[in-house]
Formats: sequence, C-alpha cells, structure tokens
Amino acid sequence: MNISIVIVLEMELSKEPGDQKNREYFKRQKLPWLRSYLLQRGIQISSDGKNKRKAEVVDLAVNAHEMKLAKVCDGESEDMNTLIAELLTTDEGLLPNPVLVLNWSRNLSLFPEVTFPDICNYLLGKADEYSAENLKSFKSLTGYRLFKDGHVMDLKTHEVPDKSYVLIKFCVQPTERSKTGEGKDTYNGFVVVKVDGTIRGAFCPCQGG
Repeated sequence: MNISIVIVLEMELSKEPGDQKNREYFKRQKLPWLRSYLLQRGIQISSDGKNKRKAEVVDLAVNAHEMKLAKVCDGESEDMNTLIAELLTTDEGLLPNPVLVLNWSRNLSLFPEVTFPDICNYLLGKADEYSAENLKSFKSLTGYRLFKDGHVMDLKTHEVPDKSYVLIKFCVQPTERSKTGEGKDTYNGFVVVKVDGTIRGAFCPCQGG
C-alpha cells in the first residue's frame, strides 16, 4: 500500500475519539492495511503458521492503538519497543506483549499481594522523587496523589499461563489537560508482577514514564 495512503488513514484514525469508534474504524479497513498497521508496530499476525481471522486482527489493532504502541521504524519508537521487550524478558522466558493479550479479567482477587516493602524495593532509586526519605512520606508523592484523585482506572489482570507472572493493565487520565499529546482520553500502560508480589517493572507511554 502507498505510504501516503497509510499516513492519511492514520490521520483519520487520530481524529476518532472513543474506544467504540476506534473499533469501528479498524473494522472498516481491509486486511492488507491492518496487517501493515500491525507489522509497523512489530506485531506478528500469524498463529501457528496460519493467518488470523479478521476479527482477531481487528482486536490486535484496537489493542495496539489503545496502548499507543509506536512504530518500530522510528528512533524513539525503537527505544520504547526495546524497553517493552526488556520488561517482558524474564528468568522464566518471554512474557506475552499486553497488546496481544485478549483475555483480561477485572477480578481483583487475581492481583498478587504486593506489599509496601515490595513497592519500596522497586521504586527506591528509580528517580530523585523516590528517595528513602520521600518514600517514608509516600502520601505526598505524585503517583499516590494521582491514585487518590481518581486518575488511575480500568485495572485488569492477566495470569500468564505456565509462568509465575501476572500482567496488570491500567489507564491513567492526564493531569494537566483533558487529552494526551495524541488526543486520547487516557495513557494506557501495564505492570509486570510475580505472584509472590515482587514487581518486575512497569511501562506507561506518558512523558513521566
């Protein structure tokens, strides 16, 4: 497909607000365009050597769009995709990319029992804000205030089969404006946690990471 057509179609997509409209947009596209859209973002579109049905490809495209998965051809995109790949590479092998996961659960009982020491061990030294002294007064931290003010929402979990890891997907509303830099209502990210509560890492496409 001509690259200019792809650009025009993606510009049209960026103007369509709301998850349902995004899904309807992708459903209107032909399979070659959907495959191109996914491959540009490093997403495989075959399963066990067989092509996926269009409904499955549409689901993947919607997930990629909602996660704001960047194109692998851009320098910044390569950095983001490398970060995600490193986060999903564990001592038990490679975890599935959350964009490709379709069976998420809203059952909060599936959340691992993450304790305050688990959070401190992960955050300590990650940024200047997360010093030992600041973590003692964690209620003053930006992340805690965002949670208390209702900016974090739509938590979902996925227990990775045959591995001791759980993926947690979340949405975060922007704090300083009504839309993200790409015109979306929320930033969509994920956390990788072991079943014993150990935090492997987290990813968010917002400027703060």
